[in-house]
Amino acid sequence: MNRLRNRLIIAFVAATVMPLAATLWIATSLLDRSLAFTTTNELDELSRSLEQTAREFYQQSREALKADAIAGRLTPAQYTANQKETWPAAIKEFRDSAESDRFVLSGTSGDRLDYLIRHDRDVWVYSRELGNVRMQKIAEQYRRAREIIANARERDLRRGLTITLIILVAAIWIVALVSLILLAHRISRPIQQLTGGLSVLASGDLHVRLNPGSNDETGHAIRAFNEMVEQLQENRNRLVYLTQIASWQMMARKMAHELKNSLTPIRLTVEEIAARHTEADRQFMDQAVHIVVDEIETLERRVRSFAAAVRARCKQPG
Repeated sequence: MNRLRNRLIIAFVAATVMPLAATLWIATSLLDRSLAFTTTNELDELSRSLEQTAREFYQQSREALKADAIAGRLTPAQYTANQKETWPAAIKEFRDSAESDRFVLSGTSGDRLDYLIRHDRDVWVYSRELGNVRMQKIAEQYRRAREIIANARERDLRRGLTITLIILVAAIWIVALVSLILLAHRISRPIQQLTGGLSVLASGDLHVRLNPGSNDETGHAIRAFNEMVEQLQENRNRLVYLTQIASWQMMARKMAHELKNSLTPIRLTVEEIAARHTEADRQFMDQAVHIVVDEIETLERRVRSFAAAVRARCKQPG
């Protein structure tokens, strides 16, 4: 009966593996398409392109500011040596260095570009607003983008989602398979029980009884099996009874025949002795013959009564 359960399991596997494989393939394809626009490589290219654009913008702003400063189109802010204590930190750092000029980002998040030039002991600062472009904020965003890209490459989002999907599908399939195994066992167990009962019945044991356990089709089949066994047991008991009666009848007929065969010669012989005897012993012989004949008739009546009793017993219902 395990073959029935195995067939159910094989049928389930054949009916579910192909749809699950197709579902997994479609899901991974859709996942690839959905992530195709936000892959790590494209994010990397986008961040590098933004970095290049920011660098070019910064370089152009520097060149334009320097050209305006040399042409005298801008008025510088002058930091004299006698006010060095009030200079900003960036001015002091530039003054203490050996550089002749320097570009410094200032303002809110780097939205202003300063051009620092030495004039003897003084420092002149030419400034240009960069509009809404905040270079320091762009640099910070670029740094964070590079960190995100590095983390994404380490984790590989597509592979992680694919593995998660595979694990989820496999878990669902395993749960379904375990449920089917339990269901197949529940279905095959009554059938296996019924098969075992039939094997016991085939061996000649009519005392076997099975527990139906449920009211489904297998339960009805087990109840029908129990009823069949009861009928077989009744029929066997009746057959045994009839066999015994037939044996009694045969024995009675045989006994009656043998007694009749034995008594008939005795009776004939005694009657012949009585017929041939003299008159002197006539009275004694008549009395003796009468006694023998009476006993023989008594035996015959008993034999007939025994045969009648056997016939009456045979007519009784089993």
